[in-house]
Amino acid sequence: MRRRTYESPMNLPPSGLKMPTCQTCAFYVIFAVSLSGCATVPEPHPGGSDARAIAILQQAQETQGSQALHSLHDVNVRFEGKWNSIVARLQPVLVDDHFRGTSEERYLIRDAAVGQTHVGPSGTKYVFRDKNETRVWYDGKENADAEVRDAAALVADNYRVFLLGPEFFSERSVILQYLGSEDVDGANCDNLLAQLKPGLGNSAEDRVVISIDSEHHWIRRVRITLNGLESTRGAVADVYLRDPIRIAGVLWPTNFYEELKRPFDSDVHHWRLTAIDLDRGLQRDSLEGPGFKGPATVPAGQSLRNLKDAQKSQ
Repeated sequence: MRRRTYESPMNLPPSGLKMPTCQTCAFYVIFAVSLSGCATVPEPHPGGSDARAIAILQQAQETQGSQALHSLHDVNVRFEGKWNSIVARLQPVLVDDHFRGTSEERYLIRDAAVGQTHVGPSGTKYVFRDKNETRVWYDGKENADAEVRDAAALVADNYRVFLLGPEFFSERSVILQYLGSEDVDGANCDNLLAQLKPGLGNSAEDRVVISIDSEHHWIRRVRITLNGLESTRGAVADVYLRDPIRIAGVLWPTNFYEELKRPFDSDVHHWRLTAIDLDRGLQRDSLEGPGFKGPATVPAGQSLRNLKDAQKSQ
């Protein structure tokens, strides 16, 4: 297959955040006692999906370019970002910021499989996840700890949500219900409730409020429950999907901002898609670990700015 490559420069604002130096029980006490406040994600009402919600999501899929996305075999990306050190202390296994700074990620679209190479100040973390298993390696050594695997599975599935947007929800058996409208990130949006069974990562169930721009029909925000990890059950996070660019017929968000909404309000993570290339013809065995193999090892992308058909959507 012909490989298509794109890249954009990193342009993160200075965070002024220090790396975490310790973990204390106090953070977990705060997490536990604060669950009574802040934003929640509602339970679905009886009766299953409604036609209005299905139609809005289908329109968002058409805007995204679902037909073009289905034609892709593999998507290869690089992300770069900054973590809030307070949240990193609160959830050290999930955030894992000593090993998660930049990442190279390879997605097999039809197989719903992903390989992720994360690099941080303490070394390299590699994750492989598909529909059947999640495996994790630190600096080439496999880690079979259940909490580590649960955290990796949760991260891998959430990044599929963020990157693939409305198309992700067509992969799952979901209940979709219309919740009403809300101003999100400066735009009027239709809010849809999606109930996922199974949920994200290794959870039995999760719920997502999908905020879809009512004029432009793309996702502006997802509000997600985090039930895939014992220590985050009951927590809710908002992730904003910004600065979409259409490449190869598909609308890709390029700027991501995550904030915790429950048990308390806090910024969590700001990251960018800095490179993307498509259709290397990757096979599953090139992703199965303990790191990338063959063509998967090549870093993602060339310059997005130099690509004539990469245009920011208005």
